Parts: sequence; C-alpha cells; structure tokens
Amino acid sequence: MIPTTVGAPLRIFNPGLHQSDEDVISRFCVRETELESILEVLRGNIESSSCQHVLIAAPHGLGKSMLLARTAAELRGNGEFSEWLLPVLFMDECHGIADFAGFWLDTMFLLASELAASDAGLAAELLTAVARMTAQGAEASARSAALGMLCRTADRIGKRLVLLVEDLEEICLGMGEACRRQLSEVLLSEPRIMLVATATGGLEPSGEDRRACAGMFARQELKPLTTAECGELWRSINGAGADRNIRPLEILTGGNPRLLAMLAAAARDWRPHSLLEEIAALADARTEYFRAKLESLPNSERRVMTAVLDLWQAATTGEIAARARMDVRAVSTMLKRLMDRGAILRETPAGGGRRRYAAAEPLYCIWRRLRRGGGAAGEVRRLLRFMEEFYGAGDARASRLSSATWETGLALLEAERGPREALAVVGDIRRHFRELPES
Repeated sequence: MIPTTVGAPLRIFNPGLHQSDEDVISRFCVRETELESILEVLRGNIESSSCQHVLIAAPHGLGKSMLLARTAAELRGNGEFSEWLLPVLFMDECHGIADFAGFWLDTMFLLASELAASDAGLAAELLTAVARMTAQGAEASARSAALGMLCRTADRIGKRLVLLVEDLEEICLGMGEACRRQLSEVLLSEPRIMLVATATGGLEPSGEDRRACAGMFARQELKPLTTAECGELWRSINGAGADRNIRPLEILTGGNPRLLAMLAAAARDWRPHSLLEEIAALADARTEYFRAKLESLPNSERRVMTAVLDLWQAATTGEIAARARMDVRAVSTMLKRLMDRGAILRETPAGGGRRRYAAAEPLYCIWRRLRRGGGAAGEVRRLLRFMEEFYGAGDARASRLSSATWETGLALLEAERGPREALAVVGDIRRHFRELPES
C-alpha cells in the first residue's frame, strides 16, 4: 500500500477518482504546457461549426489520466469554458464496450452522473433511456437513439459535450474497424460532440480513413519528465526529501511520473534506505502489473517482449531476433504489434543507422532481471551501487560530479568483476548517464 502525503489524496492509477476538482488541481504539476495546448483547441471549438479533437499519446504512466482529470476540472471550474462546454469523463479503459451503441450508452450514463447535481430530473431521464435502449438489444437502433438523445441533451443544456476518454485504441479494437469509421464520421460532422482521448499506441488510420481524418485530431505527445520536472513532482509529493539528488531516479524510471510518484509517496514514511531497496520495493509493487502485461500477450509477442526486456539496451531487430531465436521478419511484425500496444518504443539514431527498440518502461527490464536472480540481478545491484557512489548521498554536493566519485564507482566495479569486466560494465551502462565523464 502506498502511503500518502498530507493534503489532497494521492491517486496513483486513477486521478480524480472520488476527488474534488480542487484536489485534482492541487495535485497537478509539470504538465501545464500540455494542459494549455488542450484548452486552446477546446477554446477554438466553442463557436466553430466543426470541431478539432485531441489525442494524447504516450506510454503508460506518463500522465495521460491526470491530464484528462485536470482538463475536466478546468472545464467545470473556469467560467470561460463552463458556460459553453460540459466534460464527460470516462474514468476507466472501458473494456466492456463491444460496439458503437455501447460507446454512446456509456456516454449517456456518464453524462447523467455529471448532471446529477445540477439537474437531477434530466439525469434520471438519461438513466431511464439507457435502461430502455439496453433492453431493446438491437445495435443499430440503440446506436441511433443514443446518439440522438445525446445531441438533444446538448441542445437542452446549451452546451457542447467534451468526451474525455481513456485508451481510445483499445475501444476501437473492441468495436471493430467499421465502428471506428462510424465514430470518425460522427466526430467530423457533429459539432455538439468533441473528443479528448488518450492512446498508448499510435492509433493511426490508413488508406481512405487517413485522408478522411486528416486534421481531425490535434496530437499531444507526452514526453518523459526532465530532471527539473522530476524534482518538481518529487517536491510536490514528498517535501521532506526535496533536497535529494533526483537524477538516479529519473534514469531508472525513465522520467515516468507514475513511478516517481509511487517512490515519492513511499519514501516519505520509510526509514533511510538504499537506492537498491527503493527500486526493489517499487518493482515488487508493480509485479502484478508487469506479470499481467506479459500473460496477456500472444505467445509470439511474449517471446519478443521478453527478448527486449532481457537485452535491456535498445537493440536492433536482428539482435532481438537472435535473442528470441526467431525469424527476423516475424520479429519485425511482432515489434510493430508491441509498439501499437505501447509496450515498446522505437529509437532512430540521430546520425542515421538501424532503428533500435527498447521497452517503454525501463523499470520493466529491472523487474525481470531482479526476478530472474543470478547474474542478471547482480548486474542491477552493481548498477545501483555504482549510481549511489557516482551521484552521492543526495545533499547539495551530490550534484557536483567529480573524478573522485567516478574513480570510487569504477573501483567498486573493479573489486567485484576485475578491471577488464568493470570497463565492459561501464560501457554497457554509459547510455544511462548523459554527463558521465570519459574514462
């Protein structure tokens, strides 16, 4: 269980769940620029005859859910928007949506929840209609009736509906290609409904769909946090540890705000501990999540994913194929599928060269190594001990990288593995340290 700090409740996985808008706003930080970009699109939609929609694209844990919750809070509380727009926030990934009618029926249900406090009568009408349309069963008639009632409700309250939807690509996969095309048609033609959605994959249409949807979405990509942003997030959750050196945690979490938030919340109440203890505890807390992700993959994709995790470093298709003992062409297909799932990221060297692939969540690789034990776990232990030596104990002096700390870290490696292997390890981990001095 993750302890929370004093103040607004901390929601690691479900920001906004049973929280006031004030709590959400007080917890929000480091994504202000992205929030303003989304609000600028919605501002332009208020009096437009055709709406532009927003797609927030990022791997898991980079702040998509928090950004949706914060957007909803702004639409409710800021008079510039609340007079014209009404947010309808989907709080989960909507795994139960099997067709287009189901999507609109879920929207009606959530809209009723949003209206319950201000117009209980209208909310009750919506819920009664949801029950009636669900009982009728026919997808086509329920779809048309639900969409029609949503549009009439928007006219009745004098506001446009802003649907804030998690994992849009999963909903589209569940509904099928025809339903995705129908959704695109509604979004292109119906100004009373606009969409702000998240996706871990690209959600890229193809062929005629690509031409039809060109310009429909303003794409907002969330990047890993910078060192300064990691420090700001840490301080907002764990003020007591604000003076620690945040760089090692940035490296090991890949600048993932969810993982940093978990560490910051836990570290406030823990006894003094080592970096290894922190990361091992975080990996342990994520075990069910990582295990479920692997188990949900088809066998061939799982085989490629474990090869990527075992290699740890970004690797070429050929290197991954060799590790997985699979045909290169088959691996190339599996990598594309894993990228669509948001599990793998592709890196293209700045100076050209072959593309490389790595796990979207660096902690995933560490989790697998620690669980495998033996030499794999030993490599993680050595890396973390080296980082402690290299970055220091966490006070103000730790930010000054000196040859003394470098020599201490290298000496630690040499004592364990000998000079030649120590230099090999340094070569393996050099990519983690932008400011690592040359040896």
